[in-house]
Amino acid sequence: MVDVRPFHHNPCLSIKPTNHVISASQNIQVALNYYSQWLVNTCSTYPPKIWDELWGAYDRPVLRHTDNMGITLFLLLKKLTENPLGARIFNPDFFELRENKAIGVPIRTVKPILGFPEGVVELGYNVGSRGNGVDEARWPEDLLTEIIKT
Repeated sequence: MVDVRPFHHNPCLSIKPTNHVISASQNIQVALNYYSQWLVNTCSTYPPKIWDELWGAYDRPVLRHTDNMGITLFLLLKKLTENPLGARIFNPDFFELRENKAIGVPIRTVKPILGFPEGVVELGYNVGSRGNGVDEARWPEDLLTEIIKT
């Protein structure tokens, strides 16, 4: 069983009209907008009472469309780490250490969120994250290659 919980629609994810070639970031914005629409249309939004309780639990932060990640990321992380309700998100059971050969240290990352009965499908990551300049600038023949060198 897959558990999909509704959450409040993010009006900041919107399609912006353009009159030039669509860039990768604009494609991502469109994809996020379609995903946002799907969530709202399929799962709906929180009922007003629940949304009010949830928003109120975090002191009703108000973000503006002009707030960049430098503002929103730190504000929201602070709210999550200071509020006891935020402990649900940072539950250690939701994270795992993954070996990372490219940088030589394990990385604490979010576990895959889906599970399948009896191991029909094993979710995971075959190749770790990497810093800039670790790999040669080419695709390997074997996509499971951990570090790309000539």
